[in-house]
Parts: sequence; C-alpha cells; structure tokens
Amino acid sequence: MSTPRSMGSRGACVLLAAALLLGAHGAQAAALGTLAPEWVSVGVSSGTTLEDASLGLYQWDLRPHLAYGASAFAGRGRFALGARLWRSQTTQAIDPSVAISPQVRSTTFELTGRVRLAERFGVALDACGSAGRLHLGYAPDVLAIPIGGGSSVNVALSPITTWIGGGGVALRRGLLPHWDLEAQLERELFSLDTAHRAGAQEIDARQSFGDWSARLELARTFSLSVKGTSR
Repeated sequence: MSTPRSMGSRGACVLLAAALLLGAHGAQAAALGTLAPEWVSVGVSSGTTLEDASLGLYQWDLRPHLAYGASAFAGRGRFALGARLWRSQTTQAIDPSVAISPQVRSTTFELTGRVRLAERFGVALDACGSAGRLHLGYAPDVLAIPIGGGSSVNVALSPITTWIGGGGVALRRGLLPHWDLEAQLERELFSLDTAHRAGAQEIDARQSFGDWSARLELARTFSLSVKGTSR
C-alpha cells in the first residue's frame, strides 16, 4: 500500500494549540459583544479501535486494540468546534518468510464539530463529525525478505498519509464543577492504494476502509463568558 507523504505528528499539536488560541481570542471578543466562545475544554481519552475486516486481506491483525488521545474544544450554546489527536497500533504480517510482523502505528489529527441534540437527567447527547488526516507508520520500517541461497533483500515500508472523516455520537455527564466524563462511539472512513494477489494476477486499486472507535474521555472546561456560562 502507498499514499502521499505524512504531515507528521507536529500537525496535531498545531491543531490543538489553534483550538485553545481560538478560545483565548473569544474571551476578548466577548467584551466587544461579538459572537464568541463561552467556554473551552481540554480532555484526554482512552479506548479501543476496531479496524475494517477488509484489511484482513492485507494481513492486518483485526483484533480490537487499545488507543489513546487528546482533544481541545471551544463552544457556545449547543455547538462546539475543536481538534483531536487519536493514536492506536496493530500489526501486519508482510511476508510469511519473515518472523517479525511489523507494528502499524495509526495517528489521526482532525478538526471536529459537535452539536447537542438532547439533555436529560444531567446527561447530554451530542452528534459529532470530524475530518482530517490519517498517518500510518511502520516499526520496524525495513524488513529483510529471504530470496533463497542464504540471501535476503531489504524492503522499506514507507509511511502512509491519507484523508479521514466520519461521525458518531457522544454521551456526556458532569462529574464535578468544570469536569465532564464522556463516552463516544464513532465510525471513520479512509482510502488506501492497495495491491494483492488473486490467483496468478496482481490487483492494484484504491480501496475504501472504515474503522470503529470507542472512547472514554475526561475533560476540564474553562468558562470564558462574563456570566460564567458552563458547558
């Protein structure tokens, strides 16, 4: 599989910083009576990701695997915009003659938005949408493939970067003043350039895949409004 080069993990830091700066700017704009964010939040999350079953054709380990991430949001009323970083990893059996199955490390950095659909008994239901970049990196990124006669050839596993986007739902409940616990379920779609054999024929194509992520997030909210409006 191969796609364009990666933006790198520094892009995720830029997105998270941008969301926080947006909130800081909103505090100044509120004094001028403009439509500014009422709060910002910063959260950390952990959970699990389940890869598309079609990736089994390319020898990916399809068992659910642990993942972790962070997010930052700025919001007003029922709406919020922010940025998110999410990381997970699995393995891929590249060649049956190689004992090592390299790790496939997945990093997504996305802009994400949400709207509160309902709230009852202190629990809020949000609809979520996101779009950004997916980076796949290998470790190790070079494998020695035996070619017979005691010889081998080194094969480099190039990193992959592609667009990713999706949507889902979240349930949020306040734990303590300014602290929220949130459970999220999200489906995301992406495309990869692929190559596999069907009998004696090698098939090259761009194929769409999707994964499921379940997250549990703890977030700290900071009020920006003069009246102290909470999330």
